[in-house]
Amino acid sequence: MRRSLLEEMMIEVLKDISLENLVGFITNELEEIIQYYDFSNGRKGCQKMSLLFNPHRLDVKAKGRPYSVYGALKNEKFIRGLVRAMLFKRGEKARDVHSLLYQAIQMGVNSVQYVNEFPPHIMVGLGKKYIKGKSKDEIKILDPCGGWGGRMIGASVISNNYTCFEPSTKTYFGLVKLAKFIKDKKMNANFTAEIYKMPFEDSDLKECYYDFALTSPPYYDTEEYSKEKTNSMNRYNSFEKWCDFFYFPLIEKTMRALKPEGVFVINIGNRRYPLTEVLFNKFDGVYNIMNIKVRRGLSVGGLNKRKELGEAFYAITRKGVELEDFKNTKIPKFI
Repeated sequence: MRRSLLEEMMIEVLKDISLENLVGFITNELEEIIQYYDFSNGRKGCQKMSLLFNPHRLDVKAKGRPYSVYGALKNEKFIRGLVRAMLFKRGEKARDVHSLLYQAIQMGVNSVQYVNEFPPHIMVGLGKKYIKGKSKDEIKILDPCGGWGGRMIGASVISNNYTCFEPSTKTYFGLVKLAKFIKDKKMNANFTAEIYKMPFEDSDLKECYYDFALTSPPYYDTEEYSKEKTNSMNRYNSFEKWCDFFYFPLIEKTMRALKPEGVFVINIGNRRYPLTEVLFNKFDGVYNIMNIKVRRGLSVGGLNKRKELGEAFYAITRKGVELEDFKNTKIPKFI
């Protein structure tokens, strides 16, 4: 069979597919339950689980790109490129179609940018490193920007108490369903997720309450998550206003909500906007800010140093907190 015929078959399958059916080609409940078992025993996994409840992640368009992944399926050229990518990823070694399609989508075929999920294993690794001597019942985790659900999935492995905020209506209801799935399917039958449908900057949190916080905020208007007015890119019409009324309050409120020894890890980047520079200009001298490099392990760039290596993760603590434990350390290894 010629490749061109395979492309024609794939066009017929994908051109009018629903979001839910597209997700069904990528993962399913049974696969994610098995992955969660492996994930809770030290293997990487569950990066596709949230698609079961927030399939519209595939319909989010990156700024400056012509299509979302889902929107691009109306374009035959994209599907042909997807087929070529799948065959390339397969090579001579047979792989399951779920994995091939997911990997091909992530390759940025025809400049169509895939909107990533936060890797759940990073939540587990960082949580285990920075929360000491407490049981799952005792640990309270705060996530100011709930997002698609990756951090919730990771939090459920190390804690029974997770709080997040999500202003997007669709995504909020997806997070509610994800939390119910984790609890009802006995992945963590004791898991309690408090999910608030509101912007985090409008929140009124208890002070000195949470043990650990981790989030990855929107990078202003880099990705078009929602047209609702509560979305921060729609609420604030310039990057400067976004910083003043969203970014800075997010950091200040989170730090007040943490216990004195608590750690806030924030994942930010500088794709379009100088989020790192702004962070240091505003808070260097107010808090301890440490650059940490997160890949398979975790190493430290240096206390109050602006150098960014790999993924941009910063650990923020109150002044006076002993930071020796941050140095020359790795998060638990995931296979």
